Amino acid sequence: MIAEKYAQSNQQLLLITNNLYQADKLETDLLQFVDAEELYKYPVQDIMTEEFSTQSPQLMSERIRTLTALAQGKKGLFIVPLNGLKKWLTPVEMWQNHQMTLRVGEDIDVDQFLNKLVNMGYKRESVVSHIGEFSLRGGIIDIFPLIGEPIRIELFDTEIDSIRDFDVETQRSKDNIEEVDITTASDYIITEEVISHLKEELKTAYENTRPKIDKSVRNDLKETYESFKLFESTYFDHQILRRLVAFMYETPSTIIDYFQKDAIIAVDEFNRIKETEESLTVESDSFISNVIESGNGFIGQSFIKYDDFETLIEGYPVTYFSLFATTMPIKLNHIIKFSCKPVQQFYGQYDIMRSEFNDMLIKIIISWFWSKPKLKLNVCKRC
Repeated sequence: MIAEKYAQSNQQLLLITNNLYQADKLETDLLQFVDAEELYKYPVQDIMTEEFSTQSPQLMSERIRTLTALAQGKKGLFIVPLNGLKKWLTPVEMWQNHQMTLRVGEDIDVDQFLNKLVNMGYKRESVVSHIGEFSLRGGIIDIFPLIGEPIRIELFDTEIDSIRDFDVETQRSKDNIEEVDITTASDYIITEEVISHLKEELKTAYENTRPKIDKSVRNDLKETYESFKLFESTYFDHQILRRLVAFMYETPSTIIDYFQKDAIIAVDEFNRIKETEESLTVESDSFISNVIESGNGFIGQSFIKYDDFETLIEGYPVTYFSLFATTMPIKLNHIIKFSCKPVQQFYGQYDIMRSEFNDMLIKIIISWFWSKPKLKLNVCKRC
């Protein structure tokens, strides 16, 4: 039903689930009906844990692919778990301004281009060998994006003379490419302006937090503050600074801000989503409190938008899939009931399977067709 609705429309379709496990299941099912290039998933597990641990390149690349498609206004079916829906993100306009397409024969400002790569989460190395790295050697720029093959750009002064993919093991160039899209290496964009705003907000947060925590952990808080200042001043380490997303942007976005205004929303099991939302709020509050009390965080630090789920999707046409529609505290314009049952499983019992198939073959199907001026009755065996 979801796939059919998507196929019949020219709009983006957002499918919201209560967790990543359910999102994965629906993705597997929908791949049977929707082209893989038009199916997107924004995978987020435990937000708090993710922000304080090494990011999975696979999950990161999926998130980047999804955000990029949304920022470009592409039609697609987007599956987003509740955690992903409420997660703080880079403002849409900033993300759009960091989408780059390079073409042979074009001129580029090398310094500006390299700075942009840093903003996008790439790390500069002498030789590129891992995802998310770039290097500059003479007139050659190597980039290893999260999506796609490693790219080698050869310059003639400021003009792009050639673009080729290359092997990171041998460092040898391969096929020529006329143009290439450079995606980000992080799901956050961190510019010098963002850092400037972050410094001010972080200083205020530190001053507000220090007198309100136990004296025994004030030195720990100072060390935390100084360590963040170090990462601000030396290089934009996205892995560390992402923990301060609540302080980075004047007006942070959520993924709903990336969707077109005429997007269609489908909600899978509203009641389960509300249960997950309550748990997420409690867990987030508890996590932040523990971080602050231990001197590892600041008052005002958060990773999710606390608005109710219903508020986030307000203004969009929404379809709810629920087993218990009567218990939903929402006014529904239309209710459509349909029944279904899972496919019978035989677990290798071929005699039972053959008997079932034989039974199906001899069932009679009676179909009525109204054809003026007389009524026709067709009777046939199912085959």
